[in-house]
Amino acid sequence: MIKVNALRIINLTLGFLAVSLSVTPAGAEDIRLLASKAEYFQRAEESPSGLYIYPVRLTWELPAEYADDTGMTLILYAAPDAENAEPSFIEISRPGSAQKEFFHHSEDFTPNQKWLYKLSVMDSSGREISSATDYGWGALSHALYFITYDSQIKKSHSRLTLMNKPGNWNKLGKEKITGLFSGTLGYATSVQLSTLSGVVKMPYTNYSDFPGWILTGSMDTRANISGNGKMSGTMSIEGMYPGSVCYDDLVLRDSRAGGGTYIVSPQGAETKSLDYEITFYGDDK
Repeated sequence: MIKVNALRIINLTLGFLAVSLSVTPAGAEDIRLLASKAEYFQRAEESPSGLYIYPVRLTWELPAEYADDTGMTLILYAAPDAENAEPSFIEISRPGSAQKEFFHHSEDFTPNQKWLYKLSVMDSSGREISSATDYGWGALSHALYFITYDSQIKKSHSRLTLMNKPGNWNKLGKEKITGLFSGTLGYATSVQLSTLSGVVKMPYTNYSDFPGWILTGSMDTRANISGNGKMSGTMSIEGMYPGSVCYDDLVLRDSRAGGGTYIVSPQGAETKSLDYEITFYGDDK
């Protein structure tokens, strides 16, 4: 499990403090709270491995009567979007603070995990108001973005029949499968006898095996009978982490990644080329 070292959150263990983080409609309360969703910031906490999750940026707007209150206290409640998750709280400003922005890190941040946030404000007279809840989640570093995406690709490939037969000749043919949540994945092969090379086309159309990941595009392969060749095509990603992954620079050896790079472009971040070996992360190469 990939985690990020971050701000310590104080768990709510006091019985007299009960906070509900059930989803409430926007505009139902007096504070407008917005949580970022896979947003990239310059201030990300990088790790030597290149695997890290960006913070969630929280911004809010208070009612006009609170603007000049120098005695108010702001408390942020946070909980992972999971059944029976225990809310936690962070005091994000002290009396006299005009803060309207906060970056939340947690050691519990993991890919594909949404968090629920709620902001409460107590003024100098003891009156308290709260915001509606909002979902937020941190953006993934390029390396973690690819690893998380690639896990979806590997899962879809494991569901194909022809691709997983032993021997390259046995892999010839056509098939199509339906995603567990939506869309289709095709598989079609052709052979060029003059060069004894084969072409494999794998078109994804709104394909999803996991909530928050919708894949569209094609992964195409041209290789000889030994499985040496190149890949091409671009996959577009929608959902929690929009972006794209391009295979135009990837080299195949023995029917698997053996050289070149993956071109990774998360939405809102610069494009980076990642060495082919990243696809073997967590595996014995």
